[in-house]
Amino acid sequence: MFEDLNGILKSRKERLEDLINKLRKDKIEIDKELATNCLIHIELANNPTKLTNPESISVDVDVIINDFNCEASIIDDNTNQMCYLTQAPIKIKFISNCGHTFEESAIKDYMKHGNKNCPVIGCNRILKKKE
Repeated sequence: MFEDLNGILKSRKERLEDLINKLRKDKIEIDKELATNCLIHIELANNPTKLTNPESISVDVDVIINDFNCEASIIDDNTNQMCYLTQAPIKIKFISNCGHTFEESAIKDYMKHGNKNCPVIGCNRILKKKE
């Protein structure tokens, strides 16, 4: 099964890179949102483990628009991160051992009420602050 998944991810990455190359070759202006989504999906194909927290992935779109280098430059994006619990921008970050990011006061309140598992659907890991 994992061999099939690796093949699918490799094929997906190649198709996205081909799309970007074709747009660039034909001198078609690349939409910033399209470039961003392509780079994010290329990075996810390269590192499927990042699927546990895709919101933390940010890419430098100018790499594609200006220089056109298909290597995605991953940068830490601290802006506009939303808390899974409050659905509001995070002011004071709490990063759990599973990699999910929450507003510190919200997750502490969540844990205070006896909840021990990560509230992100499908995660179910025991919550601890990442060291």
